[in-house]
Amino acid sequence: MSARRGEIGLGDLATALARLEIVSEAQLRVVGRCLGLGGLSFGSVGTLQTAADARLKHRRPPPRPQEPKPQRQLPPLPAAPPGPPAERLDTVMEPLPAAVSSEILRPEWFAQPAAVIPRERGAPRAALFPQHTAPGLLSAAVATLRPGRWPDIDRLVEHIIANRPFREVPRLPVPSQSRGVQLLLDRNAPMTPFYADQGDLVRSFAAVVGQSRCEVCEFVDDPAAACAYSLADQPTAWRPQPGRPVVVVSDFGLGESSGSAPRLPPQAWRRFATALKRRGCPLIAIVPFPPAAWPVWVERHFIAIHWDPRTRAENVRALVGAGHLVAP
Repeated sequence: MSARRGEIGLGDLATALARLEIVSEAQLRVVGRCLGLGGLSFGSVGTLQTAADARLKHRRPPPRPQEPKPQRQLPPLPAAPPGPPAERLDTVMEPLPAAVSSEILRPEWFAQPAAVIPRERGAPRAALFPQHTAPGLLSAAVATLRPGRWPDIDRLVEHIIANRPFREVPRLPVPSQSRGVQLLLDRNAPMTPFYADQGDLVRSFAAVVGQSRCEVCEFVDDPAAACAYSLADQPTAWRPQPGRPVVVVSDFGLGESSGSAPRLPPQAWRRFATALKRRGCPLIAIVPFPPAAWPVWVERHFIAIHWDPRTRAENVRALVGAGHLVAP
């Protein structure tokens, strides 16, 4: 099967006219018939032949094979520089005398003693419960009533008049801190400014009830999930003990800003307070905000004490009385 050949056009005719020397119209017609073109004359192909001659004239010649270029010879390496002389040259320079430190010129201010500017100390942090009032008001806050050494004459008379026997002599109750205290510290972000004051409060309670009877726990949101942490940061879940006072140190959400996370709702605080009262635990709250800002339910479920330097022991006794009445 033969390959298909392209159609013959005027370009082929122009190429033939440029290569052949045609002197008569008969030769022109023969070339035209060979190419399949008829009716040719010198008048009709004159312009075409001129264009073909110019086309062949300006055709780019075929490239010539490039001859290999001779390699350039590198110049010889320079000779090595001469080495140092074998003999030692004597110098004509004289050494300078050593300068004594006292002869060195120094500015006048260098000899003056340096002035030590004393650093100004900031104002000392004032404790929210000052040292001279903290023992009395904290003792009144966690005091529980227990039988004292003196008999209760009024109750004895009542028993005798009513002819009621008694197994032991009734005694007058006296306040005592022997049951200790459980401290629940709110460590939420709004309570950050009071972290140092919480440390003061822990030390003051430990001085009042004794270090071994002062249990310190921390919580973030829910006080029922408070934990005590050992020196190795091992948490121990808080467990209330019947008859032992519980002190919650919190702002009850009063210090939170608009961008802070939501705090524990009031319903959860009410459930917490109700559960402790069923166990017979006196529940006290120490709040760093003034009473005018407290929600109503705080004073309803807690014995709330304002954490302020102006709070006195008589203010606490007005809330607690002689002491918390707990089961023996």
